[in-house]
Amino acid sequence: MKVLIINTRWEGASTGKIATGFYHKLIENGHQAVLLYGDGSVKSEDPNIRCIDSHIEIEFHRYLNYFSGFHGTFAPLAMSRLKNIIKKFKPDIVQLYNLHGYYLDIYKLFAFLKENDIPTVYGMLDEHPYLGYCCYAYDCEQFKTGCMQCTMKFEEGYLKSKYFNRARETFLLKQEAYSNFNNIIYTGPEWVINRAKESLLLKDKKLEILDEYVETDNVFYPRDTKEIRNKLSISEDKIIILNVGPSENVRKGIQYYIEAAKKTKRDDIVFINVGYTSDKAGLPSNYIPIPYVSNQDELALYYSLADLFVCTSIADTMPNVCLDSLACGTPVCGFNITGIPYVAEEPLGYFVEPGNVDELLNIIHSAKKKDEMIINECREYALQRYSPESYYERTMDIYNKLLNGR
Repeated sequence: MKVLIINTRWEGASTGKIATGFYHKLIENGHQAVLLYGDGSVKSEDPNIRCIDSHIEIEFHRYLNYFSGFHGTFAPLAMSRLKNIIKKFKPDIVQLYNLHGYYLDIYKLFAFLKENDIPTVYGMLDEHPYLGYCCYAYDCEQFKTGCMQCTMKFEEGYLKSKYFNRARETFLLKQEAYSNFNNIIYTGPEWVINRAKESLLLKDKKLEILDEYVETDNVFYPRDTKEIRNKLSISEDKIIILNVGPSENVRKGIQYYIEAAKKTKRDDIVFINVGYTSDKAGLPSNYIPIPYVSNQDELALYYSLADLFVCTSIADTMPNVCLDSLACGTPVCGFNITGIPYVAEEPLGYFVEPGNVDELLNIIHSAKKKDEMIINECREYALQRYSPESYYERTMDIYNKLLNGR
């Protein structure tokens, strides 16, 4: 099978890991694959992992988006390159992941795929495919009716615009892009699929549940943590709580994690935050801020070290940090919101009212030093549900269903 993959990035961020890992899995199983990405800040040496955009083009796209309010419409050169690659490669399947990110014309891409009747799978790694403009709906439900009165402040956050709220116009562009495209299946975690079924854009489309995955074999597995424990000067009797997330990203909710650390009165609990880049002034003494860690093996050490992983995100489709933690043998907890509670059931996952730090702290206070039984249960759960092999096999089933017209 010949598969062409398109994603914003090819490495680094969670979507990049998913796209690149799947690319390698396809090659490993004897298929031909090409991975196209837009963010060319880090180049791949693999000739079949190609950047279709330049930094100048992306910044130009971002600039036009900022002043016009339209996203995903200003990439003529990238689209020309993309079309030429597709025509030359002649893929049996096109696998789409994140299309937002100022690197291609989403609507011309769909028009091209429809016109050439190319079987397509759209992996929904966030809510962007069925929302008018945003990547997450939070508590807004206008995606059910057409995003006609969007209240999002577009001068703030990702895909921001200075003057215009183009949610309704973008919704209509997506509606046109998706219409009469019968050779496509939309995939995503259970929560995303449930939301898509309620959306005006995708409720009548072919939808398939597909969990995301982590590198359970080569990266995220239980590690010997003696060295990193000594490095951090944490004694063996301490219960270690972990959060991995950028402190400056409001959506990741690190403020709740800090509040929990401040509220606890127990001196046997240590809070670690990997990805902390904010001002350290005012942090409690039981809080260890660690800068962003790009090395995945080092990251696996932190997951393995923890007795409990805390996810404080207020919007996530399937937070990879939770999957990474489970694969390393560590149970998780977090807020009962969006796709977060779908990652694990009790006793491997506990989820409380969004923003309720007191309830979150109750879970943290009930955490015990993990033993081999807990480690093995978390690990086995991750292997069964989130391994690359499980993802690959399920994706192949979806591909065959699409190619056989089912």
